[in-house]
Amino acid sequence: MKRFFSAVLFISLIISFVLYSSTCLKAGIEAINICLYTIIPTLLPFFIVSNILIISQALRPIGRLFNPLSRRILGLDGSFVFVYFASCLSGYPMGAKLTGELLKSNEISDIQAERFALFTSVTGPAFMSVISISLLKVHKAFIFMLITHNLSMILIITAYTIIFKKPVFQHDLYKIKTQNSNTNFSKMLTSSILSSIKTLTLISGLVILFFVIAAVMDEVKIIDNIYYLFADVSIDKSPLKPLLFGFLEMTAGCIKTGSSALSFNTKTALCSGLIGFGGLSIYAQTKSILSIQNIKAKGLLLIKLAHGLLSFILCSFMLKIFPIKIKTAAINDTTDNIKFLYLYIPIILLLYLIIYLRKNIKNSR
Repeated sequence: MKRFFSAVLFISLIISFVLYSSTCLKAGIEAINICLYTIIPTLLPFFIVSNILIISQALRPIGRLFNPLSRRILGLDGSFVFVYFASCLSGYPMGAKLTGELLKSNEISDIQAERFALFTSVTGPAFMSVISISLLKVHKAFIFMLITHNLSMILIITAYTIIFKKPVFQHDLYKIKTQNSNTNFSKMLTSSILSSIKTLTLISGLVILFFVIAAVMDEVKIIDNIYYLFADVSIDKSPLKPLLFGFLEMTAGCIKTGSSALSFNTKTALCSGLIGFGGLSIYAQTKSILSIQNIKAKGLLLIKLAHGLLSFILCSFMLKIFPIKIKTAAINDTTDNIKFLYLYIPIILLLYLIIYLRKNIKNSR
């Protein structure tokens, strides 16, 4: 029965793609632009530099530095702190990518890899900045989304760690590793670039697929027709369409939210919730990347749903306590510049890597 419904669904999608080929073409071009001008420039530098950091074992000093704190609170290797903050800066699905690379390099255990994957499924300021400035037209909304996004994940990590036992920390984890840290830099760079391109190709393909599906749904107006069977109020004044589109693809949901007739507070909170969940597109990207290293990450979908719900609730609560005064004046450039901050982080990491490798070369002589 499950196979039958799956077959019917995919056949329906193929027929829809043929019948609405012009819509699919426009949506595909829009998705490709998102990939070329947002996703790839944001993630590629992080992917390459982070891969080199892991292959060269340059993360070991960082892991040792945060081991006491990370081990005592979460029972995780100190490299978790690096993975989390890298994900916070670059965005989805950086956490899954780094977790897979750490497990591949034997830097963390299988059990820890599952926790890493669950706890680092967060995004960065770049996308939130674009949403607040381009769609909501109020730059201060960025702060609310950024705070509630990370606070929600911290609460989830705390609750998960309390409910489930902390994984057994491997005291001699660094001693049992035998990988040569003096690997040729050109080989590390080539390997990192190829690995990053492969991952980004997978991510871009899923973004385009879900974006096209969302566009076909909008063209067919399935949601509108079902909605008007039960309600007389305009669908633009209901959060139903943004929620359903956001359930499929985060960006499409945020675009629908920005163009809806909802109040500003509702739009901001809803965008925060959609960014927290990420949509089925982000979920599929994360699961696909993790499956390469056989990381199961059970409960990821539930955690992402909880992340989205908590982000929405906390953002609504914050907006009531600290209401935003919407001005008609020009938008301040401060927040607009934040979305480019991530470009400096890979450079800093690269400088750290160069210093680390030079130190190792001197010690080996």
